[in-house]
Order: sequence, then C-alpha cells, then structure tokens
Amino acid sequence: MKKEIRVTDEKKGIVRITTNDERWYALMGKDDATGLPTFKFLPSVTWILSIYPKLGLMRMRDEVGADEMELLKKLGGERGSKVHDAISAIIAGDEVRIDSKFVNPSTGQAEELTAEEIRHIMSFLEWQDAVKPTWLVWDVNLYSEKHGYAGTLDAIAEIEGELWLIDFKTSKVISTEYAMQVSAYRECIVNGENPILGERDVSGMKLAILQTGQAALKTVPHTYRWKPVDDCFPLFLATRQIWAEVYETQIRDSRGCSQKDYPIVLSPKRAEPEVAAVAEEKRIKKLAA
Repeated sequence: MKKEIRVTDEKKGIVRITTNDERWYALMGKDDATGLPTFKFLPSVTWILSIYPKLGLMRMRDEVGADEMELLKKLGGERGSKVHDAISAIIAGDEVRIDSKFVNPSTGQAEELTAEEIRHIMSFLEWQDAVKPTWLVWDVNLYSEKHGYAGTLDAIAEIEGELWLIDFKTSKVISTEYAMQVSAYRECIVNGENPILGERDVSGMKLAILQTGQAALKTVPHTYRWKPVDDCFPLFLATRQIWAEVYETQIRDSRGCSQKDYPIVLSPKRAEPEVAAVAEEKRIKKLAA
C-alpha cells in the first residue's frame, strides 16, 4: 500500500496524507499548555464526496464489468491530474509544450503529455483566449475547522467584473458531486476561515465548472463547456455527516485506526540471526570463562 505524505502549504503548516482509500489534511498547531506541536486531521472534500451515490457510474459498471470500470477510473484520474498540473503551469505563466512532462499520480513518474491530454489543454487555452479571465489565486489549500474538512481549490478568477471560483474537469458529465465540491470550497472563503483574497468582498462569488476537451457541435462550436452551478453547501454538509458515520463504522479497522495511522515501516530490517551452532559455542565459552 502506498502512503504519500506531502507538505502542501508550508506557510500554513498543512500536510496532505494520501493512502489507497483515504486522504487527510493535517493542520499543524501548538498546544497552549505545553507548547508542543499538534496536528488536527481533516478529511478531504473529494474523499467525503466519494461516498455520494453515482448512479451513472453504477450503470456503467454493470455494463462493462468491475475490472474495466476500475481501469477507466484509473486512466481518467491520470489524465485529469496531468491536465490540471499543465493548466496550473499555464496560469502561473510557465511555458507548456507538447513534450512537457507532468507527474502521473499512478506511477509517481514525470511523463510526457498524451495526445488526449494535449487536446484538453488546447481546449482550456481556447476558453482562456475567448474569456480573458484575470487569475487571482490557484491551487490553494482551504480548510474549515468549523465544519471539519479540507481541500485544494483549482482557481479563482475575475471575469467581467465578477468573482468566479472555478474547477477544471476533463470528464464528459457534470454531476451534483462537482457542485458540492466547489460549494465546500466557497464556504471556506466566505465564512472568513481562509481570507485568501484579502479585504475583497467575496459574498457574491459565483461557482462554475469548466469542462475541457468536449466535442465541437454545430450549435456549440468550441471544445469547452462553461457550467455555472448553484451553491449547494447544505447538501455537502449532509454528505459530510453520512461520511462520518461510514468512517466510524466501516472505514476504521477493528482497532479504531485509519490508514493514516499505519506506520510506513512495519518491521525494521535486522541483522541476520547467528547460526545456532555459533551461538551455542559463544554461550559455552562464556560459561567456561
């Protein structure tokens, strides 16, 4: 089992812990009485939302089979991660080429972009050239100690004088899960826990999903889809409550531990045990001395 521990925000002291089935954000703090460092663990938004019913995926699983479905999910995750990293690099002003390399989350290795991934990136550039957003922040860790979750937003931009919190997706279907995801991020900002835009008024910030790499149609000639979504934070909170119940009764093991508690080294390497005869000889010499 892979266990990845990554400092995602050194200034805020946020560490992300990812295992096969879990993703936590650890907030570093200090005990007021002892002064010793403490950690508060918050589940990620995407992990919480993983328990939300996905009827479309369930039907597809029935049609193609469990193994094929897992492969499709794996490939989709790899594509989405690499495209996201490329888009972040573009927003930051870096050069991105067709032979640029980005980390494949499945292998942990930097790989060149595939033809399909390039199409998604070109689709993003098509949208950016048409809309001309002013990028304000991107790839920012957010957390809500009040509601008990954390995550990383894709970007916030100003478009025609309005604030938009945007999530980039390479999937073909926009689900309620995505609307809950951006709603959870928005709440982290508007409730004052994460003042990432300074003194700027964020009360009217809107939410949208940007789909890239879509088929061009006669009625929609571009390859992107801009999908404004309504805030549905109450539905996310309900899902958060269900997740908590599932975590306590099904995810934790019989000892009350989660995968984040598992040590990376289960048993340290030891010197090879001595041959029994040599050990016995040493024992006899010691007795005779």
